[in-house]
Amino acid sequence: MVSQGPGSMAEEDGDVVVRIEQVSAQPTGEGNRLEVSIETNHGPLSALMDPAEGSVKCAIFVGTEGPADGVYARLAEDLVEQGVTSLRISPRLTGELEETVIDVLAACSLLKGLGGGRAVVVGHSYAGAVAIKSGVLSPFLTAVAALVAALSGLWNTYKFAQLEGSVTTLTTGHNTHINAAADLAPSPLRLGR
Repeated sequence: MVSQGPGSMAEEDGDVVVRIEQVSAQPTGEGNRLEVSIETNHGPLSALMDPAEGSVKCAIFVGTEGPADGVYARLAEDLVEQGVTSLRISPRLTGELEETVIDVLAACSLLKGLGGGRAVVVGHSYAGAVAIKSGVLSPFLTAVAALVAALSGLWNTYKFAQLEGSVTTLTTGHNTHINAAADLAPSPLRLGR
């Protein structure tokens, strides 16, 4: 049985199904940055992509600007210089954990389809909980940077650490830590300070 439509969980035999039906991209006029429209079976998703040609490393940001006066945009620019493609998604239904996780999974599918080999997912506050939950669900995501994660993500942090098997500590606040997180794959990961 399949149920679908914007805001609904499309399911097949109890599993959530995310299908990308169409993708279009246009230059924004800011360097190589692209405005990306992703049509999924859950509804349309928009994003900003800063591509790094010839690299398989990726970063997915849950939100287009992020905290601290647009830190995600600055990080995306810095990461491109380090060979990391960045995709900053604008969630379809802000505040809906499951639907925003579906948006992250769609972003994973897009980047993998474009040749991405692994990714870090970054989120702040509520989006930090989304990042953690997404990290539990997608093997494409080899690292999570949850900045001041909402409490709903804490149980998933524990499960993510169990999946990875042992401990590596990450700090947050500078792009080199995020790049290092992408370079850890498939090294184990523990979130914390």
